Amino acid sequence: MISTNKKMIKKKILIKGGKVHNVGYRPFILEKAQELCIPNYYAKNIKEDGREIIEVSFGGEEKQLNEFIEFISKNYPPKAVNPEVKEDPNPPERIMSIDSYIHFLHTGQLGKIAQAGLGILDRQDQMLGKQDKTIETLGGKIDNLTYETKQGFTKTDENFSRMDTKYDRVSDKMDAIDHTLRELTKAILKLAESKTKKS
Repeated sequence: MISTNKKMIKKKILIKGGKVHNVGYRPFILEKAQELCIPNYYAKNIKEDGREIIEVSFGGEEKQLNEFIEFISKNYPPKAVNPEVKEDPNPPERIMSIDSYIHFLHTGQLGKIAQAGLGILDRQDQMLGKQDKTIETLGGKIDNLTYETKQGFTKTDENFSRMDTKYDRVSDKMDAIDHTLRELTKAILKLAESKTKKS
């Protein structure tokens, strides 16, 4: 809390870098502002000429603000890339209370979470749609394979049936040949026997 004897100072800093948005930078520095009991605080992500910037406005006692500036000049979230901290010579006229900013930030973060969740659900629906198409395609291929397999079995059964018929005919002919050979053998033996008796 600010004592009534001390004057509130307002400052604004700009954090510029290759990557300072969506890396948890604002919650990271907000935590330090809370620790230092800075009463007024506001931070927002902006872009300038394609470059990511965080504009941070804060108000409190001079000692608090200097300690805060020193901290954010030396510390940053692990995923931030090349942050550069500079003080803006034009401090803001008004800055919301840090408690109001916390509610504001939470609302914004919840909105991002909701959008991310909806994006995940959309991607999940797309994946399920692709999965359904794949299953449908595979189902058709399996149906075709089943049909072709049944046709193959039918043809195989027909081929076996034809082979059985041919085998039966060959078997009948072999039986006839066997019978003829037996009859010939008997005739030859009789002829040989009759020639032996005559001699």
